[in-house]
Amino acid sequence: MSKRRFVIALAAAAGTLLWQALTVHYNYSGNWTSLFFTGDKSTIPPALAAGTLVIPNSTGYDGQMYRVIAHDPFLREGYQQYLDLPRLRYRRILISVLAWAFAFGSSNAIDAAYIGVMLLFVFLGVFWCAGYFELRKSPPALGLMFLLVPATLTSVDRLLLDGPLTALAAGFFLADLRGSRELRWWTSTLAGLVKETGLALVLAAVVAHLYRRQYRDAVISAAGAIPALLWFGYVETRTVSPEPAHIFTIPFAGIIRRFFIFRMLSDPLLQSAFRVVDLIAIAGYALSLWLAWRWIRKDGLSATTIAASFFLALATVLGSRNHMMDAYGYARPVSPMLLYVMLRAAASRRWHQLVPPLMVTLSILIYFAKPLIGILKGIVS
Repeated sequence: MSKRRFVIALAAAAGTLLWQALTVHYNYSGNWTSLFFTGDKSTIPPALAAGTLVIPNSTGYDGQMYRVIAHDPFLREGYQQYLDLPRLRYRRILISVLAWAFAFGSSNAIDAAYIGVMLLFVFLGVFWCAGYFELRKSPPALGLMFLLVPATLTSVDRLLLDGPLTALAAGFFLADLRGSRELRWWTSTLAGLVKETGLALVLAAVVAHLYRRQYRDAVISAAGAIPALLWFGYVETRTVSPEPAHIFTIPFAGIIRRFFIFRMLSDPLLQSAFRVVDLIAIAGYALSLWLAWRWIRKDGLSATTIAASFFLALATVLGSRNHMMDAYGYARPVSPMLLYVMLRAAASRRWHQLVPPLMVTLSILIYFAKPLIGILKGIVS
């Protein structure tokens, strides 16, 4: 383990914790459950309601669901009735069950453990990105760019699962570059337990081995899907879930349509600002897809490029109106592809190619403006 990489990653995790501590202290009266962004229009288990900070006039965000799961990871307490899509949410078990395990099942410690797990994946994402740059003969400090990936920022802001998934993708990319089959197996296996799309890493490893006629290794890589599939089966027998909203469309239709749809806000000045930022973000998103395709073609077939191709394909078909309204929604699920573009651009010293993904990041950073103002006001007052 590189000491320098460790220090860089530790500093990133510490900086993330500092930001969260400041925003919780100055914006939410010290209540750390604010990070789960629980809305007053959602239902909360009575055992959790008393200490939960509730956002008024809001349905909340996904982090509130995975917090509930962390308090009942094995579906024994009946908490699934408080979830919008129990079957879908419970499939995504890894972060919640790690929080439960690190808290030794203690309800009083689970929320803190959940935040700790998220910080662990910030550490790992930066650590693995730094290792990637070391192997590419670039400064490992560039690994800090993991903090600018949309999935990382949204996970810091609202404790979502896309940040940990993207961190595991970073480890997968590093493992493929280094030729470490053990790290590649573990990152792909765990990714499938974070979100269903994480199974793309398993598939990528299998296809890469089959292409090289490494049939034994292909079988071993395929075994990485077994824990997720077994867990999916367990969840299937214990949940009844309505169908999730359809967010897919014909390729590129959602992206093209987004250029002609604008958010309507009551403040004309704010609406104009968001309109500009939204156009910048969707343009950067479209350019990032094009850059990903160029890098995939240049790099040739490998586990990394196969995985990046999956998320690239996913990006072209994600296109429902609500999903595409904000980069907070459409950039998160495909952040492994955005990370791939950022890693390849920086490692190749093609700094101008960092601009498109950072155009998407700009739209995410807007959400940090209000809490930042609250922090600054609190410090100077």
